[in-house]
Amino acid sequence: MYVSLYRQWRPQNFDEFVGQEHIVRTLTHALEQGRTTHAYLFCGPRGTGKTTTARILAKALNCHDRKGAKPCGKCSSCQQITDGNSLDVFEIDGASNRGIDEIRNLLEKVHFAPGEGRFKIYIIDEVHMLTNEAFNALLKTLEEPPGHVVFIFATTEAHKLPATIISRCQRFDFRRFSLSEITDSLEKMIASENRTAEPAALAIIAEHADGGMRDAQSLLDQCLVFSSGILKASDVQEVLGIIDRRTYIDLGQFLVARDMQAAFVQIEQLNAMGKDLQQFARGAVSFFRDLLFFQTLKSAPSDAYPESERADMRMLAQNLAPDVIVAALDAFIHVEREAKDLGDARLALQLAEARLFVRQHDSLGSDDRSDGSTALASAPAASVPVASAPSATTSVGSAAATSAPAASAPVASRKSAKSAKSAAADMPAAASTTQSATATHMSPAMPVISLNEIRDQWPAIMEMLKRERISLQAFALEARVVGLEGNVLKLGFEEKYALHRDKVQSENKLVEQVIHKITGVPLQINCVLLSETGKVDTSSGNTSWQGEPAVKAALDVFGGEVKQSGTGKDGRGGNKK
Repeated sequence: MYVSLYRQWRPQNFDEFVGQEHIVRTLTHALEQGRTTHAYLFCGPRGTGKTTTARILAKALNCHDRKGAKPCGKCSSCQQITDGNSLDVFEIDGASNRGIDEIRNLLEKVHFAPGEGRFKIYIIDEVHMLTNEAFNALLKTLEEPPGHVVFIFATTEAHKLPATIISRCQRFDFRRFSLSEITDSLEKMIASENRTAEPAALAIIAEHADGGMRDAQSLLDQCLVFSSGILKASDVQEVLGIIDRRTYIDLGQFLVARDMQAAFVQIEQLNAMGKDLQQFARGAVSFFRDLLFFQTLKSAPSDAYPESERADMRMLAQNLAPDVIVAALDAFIHVEREAKDLGDARLALQLAEARLFVRQHDSLGSDDRSDGSTALASAPAASVPVASAPSATTSVGSAAATSAPAASAPVASRKSAKSAKSAAADMPAAASTTQSATATHMSPAMPVISLNEIRDQWPAIMEMLKRERISLQAFALEARVVGLEGNVLKLGFEEKYALHRDKVQSENKLVEQVIHKITGVPLQINCVLLSETGKVDTSSGNTSWQGEPAVKAALDVFGGEVKQSGTGKDGRGGNKK
């Protein structure tokens, strides 16, 4: 009968061990110096060698012809332990022998002398599954065991063990194997099977194993059966159900092109093909993490990327801003949890991508508005004749920039800047000096962002506040952006949400920090009940601009009338999540 690769390649002594040098060295010195103890605790993820190390240690302790720390592997004791039928080594599954009765039965036999070897060795796997009563029964014997008994505990969840147990053992923490350690080991196995494999195929297996050598060996075994010739990366992807990395590169290109429709079509295609959309989201997290790595260090993080894909990665790294990549990571990380909450993985994935594209669009709009404001700010403060507006000219630049739509801001900015410069050239120097002084005096009182812009950005403010402190965001969701006076933003709450008003006001510093991060404008908040401020204006007529100094200044300078203003239908800046 065929023996699986992980059983064929299981180390039989410490010399054959891969990785875990800190553990191998300590145990080797203990055996050579005769300083082995009565209880060991091996902790770490699955497939990292805990049980294998326990068996090697058991063989070394009972070997009749040991040289240094290396068991001979030929004596009767070594052979019996290798075959699993030694009378002095007991392997116990903690998950199925977890009660106090099983532990009492074990303790009754502890005092009997070993049959052939020097020690009776008890290897208890998944020891964290024992009950509290079982641990209490074991405690006394573990503290003062007979001289011929050695306990070796293995667990993947050491935090579940009582501190009284841990303190009586020598603890060894097994680490995940590195990608290079796993791929080197897989290459040796491939060679022993007289097979060949693409480096990318082995790299994918190593990544999918998540640091577990046994998992990697089992996956390789499965892939070798599937492939009859050279093991290719496409074979591994098909066996493991991994979505082709080309799909993620396409998603990155959709982001560059800001093509949300194509991204949604991609989701529908994957769903029609029966692909696991949650696995797609996890793969997207890995891809954008690698892309961020590539953008930062200018190299691929592993050999899993062939040269053709590295060229695509370079293109994406050049065309996607770091904040967009981080936003993609953040969006896809939460898909699995939202899929569980919504009960629909496709909807959760669509929501994540929609948020990502909208956020990218908002970021682009903010950049455009920022560019327009900068262009106008560079114009002289007294760029309009004094007779036109003696006191309102100080904020003409900011008024034009902030009141114009984001898409047309750059064009309007260039025109305004040019006309401002030409007007400034025709003005007397004294008038220019007077106007500049007035601008310096008045600019602190004038907001550099409009109320409507804050309302437009309120959903993004709520999203960031959710990440900072979700409990506070739950209260802030009931707020309405009702007014802007100087640098004070007025948030209104209905009377039934007075508690929410008090909570948000008490945590005003955090809310103000989030508003500053999103808008780029330092604002203070004043939380009031709507009964104190009156009903929020929800019309789309000409009245909602009242109280907007930037709009008023623009009208005073350029004349004309407001055709349309306002934001949401209910005046609420954010939506409940």
